[in-house]
Amino acid sequence: MTEGGWKLQTLAARTRELDSEGRGVSYQLVAFLATDRFWGRETTSQRSADLIEAALGYPEGSLFTLDSQPTNGNSAQGRDRKTAA
Repeated sequence: MTEGGWKLQTLAARTRELDSEGRGVSYQLVAFLATDRFWGRETTSQRSADLIEAALGYPEGSLFTLDSQPTNGNSAQGRDRKTAA
């Protein structure tokens, strides 16, 4: 993300600005999603995915795909991070 001129802290702050509840997405979650390291995350909530896409100026669904089969036993659907082909 720093390649596009974004710092992770700046992106997290921008999600707080866009969030009607003022919570946004934490810097830590943004970092987990942005890395390809073994400790990174591949999924996040619908709300977090929407806020990150909006903060970056991307249309909904362009960075994350809908997970139709949640694997964590939770009934809520999440979003999977898209990976480069």
